[in-house]
Amino acid sequence: MPALALPSLNCELSWSRPGQRLRVHLHNPGPQAIWLLNWGTPFEPGWWARWLQIEHEGRPLPYQGAQLKRGEPEATDYFLLGAGARRQVVVHLAPAWDLTAPGRYRLVPAWQWLDAFAQGAARPPRAREQHRALPQAVNSLDWVRP
Repeated sequence: MPALALPSLNCELSWSRPGQRLRVHLHNPGPQAIWLLNWGTPFEPGWWARWLQIEHEGRPLPYQGAQLKRGEPEATDYFLLGAGARRQVVVHLAPAWDLTAPGRYRLVPAWQWLDAFAQGAARPPRAREQHRALPQAVNSLDWVRP
């Protein structure tokens, strides 16, 4: 199945602990399982890329996490999200952002799946020239730190 035929994945952010721990809910509403490359998403363990934009009082905060230069992906960099399946992760924001100042904050997700394909179409990993990106719509969150 070509990447264009893949369903849109539903993704929603909520707080596990406002301003500290972010809960990310992912759902595949489609009829087919999808392989997803986790690079630069909340589903990649650790902070290796900036996949969020955070503003404090209307100004962008600098990202303080790592930026990883990457070669080709390995099979372990992918995960399979089954048809109708859901996946959730909790992400700690402190390693990548200084959120200690009081005031209004806005968190805006900024990622896409760098490679996505239907189960059975191929096996991970795929070489970069075969990657097909899949956009990901996600809600923003606001909070106030006293």
